[in-house]
Amino acid sequence: TGVSKECYLFFPGLVSLEVPHDVWEADTQFPHYCGWMLQCCDPGQYLTSQFLQVLLLRIAFSCALVSDDQGGSSILQRKCNFWRNGIYWSNRDGVNALVEIRDLPQMREVLVMLCCLAGKKMECARLRSTIIQLVLKAKEQFCSSVQTKQFFIRPSLLREYPF
Repeated sequence: TGVSKECYLFFPGLVSLEVPHDVWEADTQFPHYCGWMLQCCDPGQYLTSQFLQVLLLRIAFSCALVSDDQGGSSILQRKCNFWRNGIYWSNRDGVNALVEIRDLPQMREVLVMLCCLAGKKMECARLRSTIIQLVLKAKEQFCSSVQTKQFFIRPSLLREYPF
């Protein structure tokens, strides 16, 4: 099998342990919500720590960073929070996104939540698609034997976090 040439560094000392208090606040400026979830089918199976770290870093580099037109370097979007099992950012396209790996008593899951400004539904859908692709690619690479199921989350549930 081919070995991936991608290389990411993870600095756990720079990551907050707890979810920031204001990470997902209800905002009337963002009326449209969408969400997706990947759950392990068997409570005995789990998504590995390596999967978690690589997924969060891939999302940070693919979605929460933008290229600087002048020098080709990447800069963080206007707001980005990282914690031990998740990432939240808001981008310049009027879309806010949260990705979190949750370890619940009876299951483990990847939660993807997005909200957007009026008129930005297509940008939100594109970002959701990109995130889902990153999750599924990392899951196949690091946890291919783990059986999972996917769900879309009812938008009314996403206004309150955590749920």
